[in-house]
Amino acid sequence: MAKVTALGLSKIEVADIDPDTGLAGGQYETLGKTYENTCKLTEDDPEETEFYCEEEDDPQETISKRGKTKLAFSIMNANAEAFSKIFGGTYTEKSGETPAFWESPDQLVEVEKYVKITPRIGGVVEIRRLKMRAKVNADYSKKGLFLVDVSGTVMTPLVSGVKRMKYSDPS
Repeated sequence: MAKVTALGLSKIEVADIDPDTGLAGGQYETLGKTYENTCKLTEDDPEETEFYCEEEDDPQETISKRGKTKLAFSIMNANAEAFSKIFGGTYTEKSGETPAFWESPDQLVEVEKYVKITPRIGGVVEIRRLKMRAKVNADYSKKGLFLVDVSGTVMTPLVSGVKRMKYSDPS
């Protein structure tokens, strides 16, 4: 009997993209803990263009284009270093009594990363090039959290022959 494809989430890891191979370059790292029920990998419906003639009601031809694939999740414990990786800007490590801190960039920065999604049970998904955007979603109340919402679009890899995504069956 087949097992489920994926159940739950173990971790989301990011790595820089190696410009020569188009694959993960360097170490994978997590950006923080993922807030419950926020990690979603979705694909829009394909866009269809239909071509009709005047004499018939049914299309003579259709051309389909794949829908955009998007990843979204929220980080519930992002620190200053994680802020620098997803927002850009400047990260300064702790020095003596001064805590580590992040300073924002002057303009919006879109970061591109290699992303690996590992569920608790099931297969691993690797996104070879994700253009990420982040925004603060802070609820300063007794029942709220300071979240960083991350969303991204799966992009075509910059190295020829590299596929945009990879799914590996569970071992």
